[in-house]
Amino acid sequence: MKIGLAQVRFPKSAAEGIETVENYMKQAAEEGCNLACFPESIVPGLRGVGFEVETYNHEIQQNTLYRVKLLAKQLKLNVILPLEWRDELGMHLTAFVIDENGKELGYQTKNQIDRAEDQFGYKPGNGRQLFEINGVKFGIVICHEGWRYPETVRWAAIRGASIVFHPQFTGEVPDPKFYDYAMIARSTENGIYFASVNV
Repeated sequence: MKIGLAQVRFPKSAAEGIETVENYMKQAAEEGCNLACFPESIVPGLRGVGFEVETYNHEIQQNTLYRVKLLAKQLKLNVILPLEWRDELGMHLTAFVIDENGKELGYQTKNQIDRAEDQFGYKPGNGRQLFEINGVKFGIVICHEGWRYPETVRWAAIRGASIVFHPQFTGEVPDPKFYDYAMIARSTENGIYFASVNV
């Protein structure tokens, strides 16, 4: 499986985020990728990290998911699409998995919410999922779940995942080597690939 990790700029709006996703999907397909993964909350953007993010609009989020499903089918491209998503329990940070036929295989929520994220109304999800595309099993951990909670990666590895995707947002940090080594550790301690993608 050839993967594409979309290191794209932070969207100035949900509309720009959607355009960015669609443009990168086309590029990934042209370069022969089987699966493209985007950074945390690519639409409309992650709150509380120093950028202005527009008010949540569920219709826009639903439309984004619909458009990506259609394009995935057209391009025959599998996609991991991290979105803000509101349900009856509140606002979640999620990563939807869409296969090359445009079918939604499910989604992984961010289950470990940083205290700084509470002020923006993000609610922790519940449970983890294992996904499979073209015979490749994989898990997803979102941002600091991969840095601070190694058990999230271990959960997928002991269930047969050969790769764990890590959509994230990390800006300037005082100790960038910690993050580099954490990624290496998640891979080596589990004997799997760890695919991290930041803006």
